[in-house]
Amino acid sequence: MKIDLFCNVNYKNTSVATKASTAKVLPYKYAPIKNIVGNRCACCNREMIPFTDITNMWAKITLPISKTFSNKYFEFLKEKHPQLHKVLSYFSKMYPDKSFDSIVLDDDNHLTFITSVTDAVAEETGNRFSSNVAYRKALKRKTMEIFNAFECDLKNSYEVIKEIKPFEKFMLGATKEVFEELEMLASKYPDKKIHDLVQIPEAAEKYTMGAYKDALEFAEKRDYHWNRANNTILKANPALKHKVDELNTKICASYEDYDPKRTAYLIQKSYKDFLKENNLTPLENDVIKEVSQMPVRELTKNVYMSIVKNNYSDGAIIRYIVRPFTENEKHLIPPKDGGSNEMNNKVIMCRQCCDDMGNIPFREFHMYNPQMTQNVNNQLKLFESKIIDGSINPRFYSYPIEVAKTLDIVSGGAIKHDLTEYIDNIMEMRASGIEFE
Repeated sequence: MKIDLFCNVNYKNTSVATKASTAKVLPYKYAPIKNIVGNRCACCNREMIPFTDITNMWAKITLPISKTFSNKYFEFLKEKHPQLHKVLSYFSKMYPDKSFDSIVLDDDNHLTFITSVTDAVAEETGNRFSSNVAYRKALKRKTMEIFNAFECDLKNSYEVIKEIKPFEKFMLGATKEVFEELEMLASKYPDKKIHDLVQIPEAAEKYTMGAYKDALEFAEKRDYHWNRANNTILKANPALKHKVDELNTKICASYEDYDPKRTAYLIQKSYKDFLKENNLTPLENDVIKEVSQMPVRELTKNVYMSIVKNNYSDGAIIRYIVRPFTENEKHLIPPKDGGSNEMNNKVIMCRQCCDDMGNIPFREFHMYNPQMTQNVNNQLKLFESKIIDGSINPRFYSYPIEVAKTLDIVSGGAIKHDLTEYIDNIMEMRASGIEFE
């Protein structure tokens, strides 16, 4: 019997062996370019943690589903989505000592769980949707509010920090500072929850004052270099005062962009274009020298900690720390622009770069992330080596070839991948009798 996780399945008539084997091929079946040890972001080259490792971590820090099921969010669920409530209630009794993540990770149980939830969604929506992709999106949309509720129910801070500690070497910037702050507080108050730590009066006051100081320092440094750049222009041509004011409005709009790299790129591009339009190109070096020192908005430790004390759950705080270095598939051509959902339209990026890229076209995003040329090629080389040594199923041998074509197109020819050696290796493998689909 062939099982499709996202179609109606008569699960009770399926053998345990079939269930287990189907569960074990799940990562290859739906995400073969993920979960590769040693993979690095195609954008920033940050080392990423395989998704299964992150899921294992959540399984260890999340409270059992039986305890979670008693919280207030499930009262809302019972009213709005009774079928889903019924399914989760059943599993909370069936596995009282397991967390949601543990059930999903269990080879013998997660297919039962997922199938049951999808059946519940189908019963509420009244149909099975036109495709597996549509079905999965509906499942995610329907269950996100449920699974987000689990974020509120983590173990005590000491146990949580202990499980996250091995990932510290992957943390950078403010996320690392937030972790170090929580680690310090957890050592003093090991029995408190993560969210309770940030509300301790002595800490909350420090974060508030720190956030105010960060904002002040940011404004002072930005305005200092901004004024020096503008004064250089006005000293050369005072008549441009009105145009400089218009330019300043444009720069303010650039600061509203989410991605710091993009902000810096847009600011410098605006000044370069302005100088060129007004025949002041000789001033470019002096002006850009000042503009390049203008800080960009980034979430500092103090600002983040002062926000989360009122608005964030335990799980949301931890997700902020681990999210940046978790791996994620990123479409080179967004589906809304006609891109396919096939592997040849995807590379792996860290969550931080995925967030920064958003819906920005790849060709534009590549312009202010020039390191992507080498980093994407490195990622493809790693994938090729894994196919050659047998770590990845040979049926995915065409991925480097196909995605190289897509990259060439979307980067405007800037990213070209040399496939000569790889194709030679594939030919040798074919000659030795290895079958490729």
